[in-house]
Amino acid sequence: MKSLARIGSCVILLASLAGTSFSRAANLSPTNEIIQTIRDLGHAQYAAREAASQRLLKLAETAHQVVLQQCLRVYAQTRDPEVKARLRDAMETIVDRHLFRAPKGYLGVGLNRVNVMGNGQLVIQNRVMPPGSVWVNRVIEDTAAQKAGIQPNDFIIAVDDKKWETGPDGFIQYIQSKSPGEKVKLSLLRDTTTNTVEAVLGELPKAEQEQLYTKEKSREFFENWLANALKQQISHE
Repeated sequence: MKSLARIGSCVILLASLAGTSFSRAANLSPTNEIIQTIRDLGHAQYAAREAASQRLLKLAETAHQVVLQQCLRVYAQTRDPEVKARLRDAMETIVDRHLFRAPKGYLGVGLNRVNVMGNGQLVIQNRVMPPGSVWVNRVIEDTAAQKAGIQPNDFIIAVDDKKWETGPDGFIQYIQSKSPGEKVKLSLLRDTTTNTVEAVLGELPKAEQEQLYTKEKSREFFENWLANALKQQISHE
């Protein structure tokens, strides 16, 4: 009975703290509310720390970039291991929900799995492949690629003036980093003629999303995001 009473007290305290947080939030700007919520991660009471963790995720629903920015700033500075762990957990959840699983751009081409590095020449089927290009082997019907006039055996030699010495994987990652509806500029080489077209990206099909959105890939995405974000923060200090 005493154990049940303690659990009940904890629930009541958690609800009370959450209510206090919401009433206090009405008097704070969004950024100040986020900062105060992060401070509460180090609160003396466990229930307050739990409430703050949940509140951060709620705030991220409407301001995930600001929440991530403030979390990252404190994460890089704090020496409190619990606060650091809570911030990391919150950031990983927010990155998964709002960045990793965000709608991704889709061009609608199949690519030959050939990586053309910057030096030397690669000749396939009597064709010289330009360095930093990707080679289209099919165009999917009713997609951005078809509407832009891309054809099989075209070389995409640049996108938004970027070349792809990382090969097809780097090209695909760049396209998927864009949002559906965004425009990209594609430089094409067809036979001996170069021209530039503009494509309005569609959304990555659900079947491909299911293959992409795994727990392992989400964790890898977060680790890369965190490393890059910390590096950028250090360079700005």
